[in-house]
Amino acid sequence: MLNKHENQNDYFHSLDDFQKNLFETLNETYSDETFCKLMAVKVANFFASDYHFHHRHAKLSSNPIQLLIDPSNGCQLQCPGCVHTGNKSVAEKFDWPNRSLPFKQYNEFLARYGVFASAAILYNYGEPLLHKRFSDMVRTAKEYLLFTMTSSNFSLKINADELVLSGLDYLLLSIDGASQETYQQYRRQGQFQTVIDNIKSIVEAKKRLKKDKPYLVWSYLTFEHNIDEVDKAIEMAEYLGVNEIQISTPFSVSWDDPSVKVAISPKQGRVVFKPVNINSYTEDERQAISQWASQIDTAYKASWGERLMKLGDKEEPSHTTASSCRWLYHNLTLDGASRIMPCCAAPTMDKKARNLVYAHFEGHNSNIINSASAVLSRQALADPETFTASTANRGATELPYCITCNEQPSPAYGFNQAAYLHAVDSRNSIPAEIYADLEQCALYKI
Repeated sequence: MLNKHENQNDYFHSLDDFQKNLFETLNETYSDETFCKLMAVKVANFFASDYHFHHRHAKLSSNPIQLLIDPSNGCQLQCPGCVHTGNKSVAEKFDWPNRSLPFKQYNEFLARYGVFASAAILYNYGEPLLHKRFSDMVRTAKEYLLFTMTSSNFSLKINADELVLSGLDYLLLSIDGASQETYQQYRRQGQFQTVIDNIKSIVEAKKRLKKDKPYLVWSYLTFEHNIDEVDKAIEMAEYLGVNEIQISTPFSVSWDDPSVKVAISPKQGRVVFKPVNINSYTEDERQAISQWASQIDTAYKASWGERLMKLGDKEEPSHTTASSCRWLYHNLTLDGASRIMPCCAAPTMDKKARNLVYAHFEGHNSNIINSASAVLSRQALADPETFTASTANRGATELPYCITCNEQPSPAYGFNQAAYLHAVDSRNSIPAEIYADLEQCALYKI
């Protein structure tokens, strides 16, 4: 098995052997070369990412495990504390252009990173269902065997059948109230009855089309103005047929609107009504990857040792005890304006305060994983001395936000790598020791 204590050259050459052996093991069971190559590449990429994270390397030969994509930067609501807030003095501080991601560019992004990744989180600050081709985006992500998740305010017109048939795995519904009067105090300009009607239509479509997905979660953030409706919301959620409701305490938004005050509910946590395996996969979904056989084969045949060599001949020193941020090794964020950012945070107009646009995606050859800002961010945390020397001639507005960030946002969105692999490998071909090693990875424990 792989040994993360080996030097870089030995580890990545052993990763080539690991990937080849895993492919052969899988193919003995499935006799489907494209599927088995894709699975082998995804697993190998995870271990490559974890190796770089373990040693706190600044340059990566691995690719992101999670793709965080905002289909649309726009939103029809004006919730306090968001980049779309109705408070103009706050909203104008954020650098958040109201654009939708071109579908062609989305496809190019997945063509570059979908083979290696395991999850596509299709939301950040925008309302994803505003994108006219959102269901097509989900369908394409599923063709790369990506777990798909999105979050919506659901206060807009939807096509329930189209959404269900897209294959979307997980749908988080932001509904902070059990009546229009209460709901609108935070979800400003939202229409509570529209939300309820949409839930009914998607639950009905799932039944009629005989689909378990998307897994529906009612997300209820508690404030002083809505805490008395928590019990009513739980009753409504069960009656409507959602899979579960999550009662959560949000971050304070008093810096935006002091009248909206956070409250903690004794019912905080999850109430599950209809447990379903959200990581399930069908044979049709597995067969759909065949159209990408050529690019999957290319990714499989590319040596991990050669990927490492492209970073340079000099081996990076190990800084295993240094601090770091998992986002910089685990994730890649793309917004509706084709901008690349390291995490879920939003950039501001004041680049000195929050310079978070690290690159722009301009096609397959875009150097974004090892862009100057991404490398400097990893370097600043792991090797301050080298970072200081590297940035001696840079102005404050040229420095990436990661070097001063203290927000520590949670990076995983509940996605479980082991459960994902178990679900896709329905015939249990992947050896148990690989799962055991995966669960010991520092990058996995997020």
